[in-house]
Amino acid sequence: MKSLPFVSPNRSNCSLSSGYDAEETRASYYIDYITFAVEDTLFKVPRVGFEGRSGTPFEACASLQQLSDSKRGLDDDHPVYLQGVQIDDFENLLRIMYPNFKIQTERAVVTPPSDTEEKGVWLSVLKLTTMWAFDDLRQDAITRLSQAKLERKEKMDLARLYNIPQWLLEAYCDIVSQAGPVERTGDLADMDLETLCNLLLLRERHPSEMRLQAILDMTLPMFCYKGSMIARDFRPLSSPWAIDGQQVVPKANANMSDLVGKVFEKELAELKF
Repeated sequence: MKSLPFVSPNRSNCSLSSGYDAEETRASYYIDYITFAVEDTLFKVPRVGFEGRSGTPFEACASLQQLSDSKRGLDDDHPVYLQGVQIDDFENLLRIMYPNFKIQTERAVVTPPSDTEEKGVWLSVLKLTTMWAFDDLRQDAITRLSQAKLERKEKMDLARLYNIPQWLLEAYCDIVSQAGPVERTGDLADMDLETLCNLLLLRERHPSEMRLQAILDMTLPMFCYKGSMIARDFRPLSSPWAIDGQQVVPKANANMSDLVGKVFEKELAELKF
């Protein structure tokens, strides 16, 4: 087999020389590190991912662009202190920022999160990326958590905490479209009365098909006539009319998100990030 040029299979022929004079570097594979202090723990990670983020605290406060004039972050004795950050949250963020950065030592193995860990990891990412305005990673966190099965109450709380208007809108739409009765219990126990009343008013004015079907099932006899399900007023359910209580009203043709968004426009605008 033909050997590769400049590569010796003989281990004894491979040596490291201190006399080699090289000045040029390859930026993609010449990585600088920075040391952070979180609570009582030090983290040493690649500067790539933190530096160069315009409009973030790391541009203005952490002095990452000025390390040539300061020792801050260069070693364990001069770390960059991250105030108000918990160790677990920061470690979870690093696992997403450096997914292929796998180190195995006697102490630990750094790997991407498993499926069972994923929700908690992305909640940490959402928390810190909102705090530091890491817009790209924040959007990744919102996308991944949107795919998770967040409870309605959790979605409303997170929306207000981390300024995510679409989650609050989704939760409100779910309340308006809820098939069963809406009561001020469970996840709605601490909802303010003004918000709840506005949601109930929307339910009455624009009943969803799911709610109308539930009302029909509970209050009206139905029978089959020539293959079509017929309600009390002998209108096929596929018609543009449906029965809500004792009166016939048109089915909601408007987009529920648009209706809810208009009523809660001010509240949703205040959550813009």
